[in-house]
Amino acid sequence: MVSNRGKKLKIICSPVILFTIAVMLLGGASNSPVQADELLRAQAIGILYHFNPDFEAFPRSGAAPLAVRFENWTNGGERPYVKAEWDFNGDGVIDITLTGTDAEVVADVTWTYPLPGVYSVYLTMTDGIPAPLGPLVHTETKLGYITVLFEPWAYDANDNGLIEKEEVVKAIVDYFDGLITKTQVMEVLQLYFS
Repeated sequence: MVSNRGKKLKIICSPVILFTIAVMLLGGASNSPVQADELLRAQAIGILYHFNPDFEAFPRSGAAPLAVRFENWTNGGERPYVKAEWDFNGDGVIDITLTGTDAEVVADVTWTYPLPGVYSVYLTMTDGIPAPLGPLVHTETKLGYITVLFEPWAYDANDNGLIEKEEVVKAIVDYFDGLITKTQVMEVLQLYFS
């Protein structure tokens, strides 16, 4: 006779099955819709499976305009992922939404930062867990993640190593449009007069 007493059993199953078992253990029936209080109780005792949106950016700093490639490193949750929403400047507005196949949702994206500043980035992922348990939505926040520097030579539009009259006018217009500061327009003027 073989006994499992005192031995740990390794059970491999999907997060959906684990979540359903957790709800059943908390008093829910397997054929009834999950109630909000049961979900909260399951979360409170840590039964909810690991779902971790994550990303990296390359490069994370440089002169404006700065093109940044974002790699989606989301893991966990129930695949396929069904939606990725990117807010690249922390203003609460979704800049890019990716939907479709799992590969399309986790695809790398590129965003160009036209202005100097320090930017926070948010990635909100939606997994493919079916109703009534899901889908689950989680957000990864990286505050002050991208730094875009002012480079006065960026106004050298024809790349000849000189700041010319038209390029100074462009800097002055950008200043009055609120795109660069007074100090930054003065840096461009200094290059023009040197």
